[in-house]
Amino acid sequence: MSPALFLKILVVVLLILAIPAAFFGYQAHTNSTAYLMAKGNEAIERLDLKENVKEVERIQKLLEKKGEVQAALLLRGKSLVYTGDAALKKSQDPVPFEELQRAGQMVLGGAGLSDQSGAAREVVWISASLFQKPARVSSPALAAFRLALAELAKIRDDGPIGEEGSVLAAECLMRLEQKRLAEKGLKAFVKRHPDNLQAHRLLSVIYIDLNSPGAAVKHLQEWARLEPGAGLPYRWIGFFEKDNNQVGEAIAAYEEALKRNLPPDIRPEAIKELAEIYYAAVADYAKALDTLAKSSEAFQRDPDILVLRVECLRGAGRADEALELVEKALRENPKNFKILVLRAQIYSSEDKPQQALPLVLEAVRIDPYDLTAQTLLMKTYRVLKKEDDAEKQKKIVEEVTQIHKRLADLQQQANQRLWDDQVRVETGAICIQIGQIDRARTWLQAALTCNPNNSKARRLLAQLPPKEKARSTTTSARK
Repeated sequence: MSPALFLKILVVVLLILAIPAAFFGYQAHTNSTAYLMAKGNEAIERLDLKENVKEVERIQKLLEKKGEVQAALLLRGKSLVYTGDAALKKSQDPVPFEELQRAGQMVLGGAGLSDQSGAAREVVWISASLFQKPARVSSPALAAFRLALAELAKIRDDGPIGEEGSVLAAECLMRLEQKRLAEKGLKAFVKRHPDNLQAHRLLSVIYIDLNSPGAAVKHLQEWARLEPGAGLPYRWIGFFEKDNNQVGEAIAAYEEALKRNLPPDIRPEAIKELAEIYYAAVADYAKALDTLAKSSEAFQRDPDILVLRVECLRGAGRADEALELVEKALRENPKNFKILVLRAQIYSSEDKPQQALPLVLEAVRIDPYDLTAQTLLMKTYRVLKKEDDAEKQKKIVEEVTQIHKRLADLQQQANQRLWDDQVRVETGAICIQIGQIDRARTWLQAALTCNPNNSKARRLLAQLPPKEKARSTTTSARK
């Protein structure tokens, strides 16, 4: 046989052998657990289509047939969570609080959301469920979430499947407004799995919703460590450190945030907050102006930003530029509280109290609980020798000071009492009294995070006007 003929025969034989090898290799790949889970996850993300519901069921059966029971349970639980999430979005009525409590209590014994070992989880869950009153399923969402928790509680895998099931169960609780139960489980979970990004992210969200900086920063730092490209955790770290007067830490965090990926609606907020630190805490006016210049023209025209730019220009000794800018801002925004106060302050610094008076009077009419404006009015009366008005104004300043002191005390109490809904409701009520509606909304929502059954918090929230613009809310942390 010639070498050429032998080579041809060898090629043909190899081709013949390669076909079944490729076929069986493909079969093995498409029947692997990893492949099936990936296909199942793809189908779950499109569960609104009937064919995908059937596809998920088909994959579950294939996993069970392969003996991958834990993977099948996770897929089943995940599909129910997506179903419940979709039902919640469509539902007009909130799920009854009592039933949410029962569902939440049961999951603490299962799905890894307790200190119980994997082998004990199902027993603990069953024992817990025996003490619950028979559930009257009052919403499709609750039915789906309860079924999901039942499936997730059966998972005994302490590996990747168990990890995902535990975090998924915590997300269920958060969707059902049972954040205290979710926090308890996640804290136990991160002791066993300190490098789980989603667990730290969820704990960050819970503590941000509670308006509890100290607890939030710890998990925000872990989130930043585990997702180096994310700017959002650094922004929140900067935000909380700024409020805690940790100037160096706040600046470093904001600078890191602006180097990384930030949602488009959050980046301008981070720029503004960093510029405020450079202006107010460091007196680095040039740095503050450079920071403000990093954003868009629309951002530069915002009245709050105009005020900040004017203050920075004045601090930098550029008085003519500052005056030109504030005059332009006042013409364009004649009823803007901050611009009115700033122009009145400039008149006062120029020893022109008569010109300052109408502006500061208009400012305190707009916001009668602003301490800066009320104090400026008192000083203006004194310079103008209006002693009776100054004495009356002094009493108002003292009253406003006491309100702000009470707010500061309440905030300190809230930081120390992580799950105290009453202190947060009182803080929210005072914020409503002084017209700080966005701040009131934050505190009242924090109260409901502590206790979803707080009727006073719900009543006060319902009385607030709708939020005009979603700025840097706590839900951003979920992005």
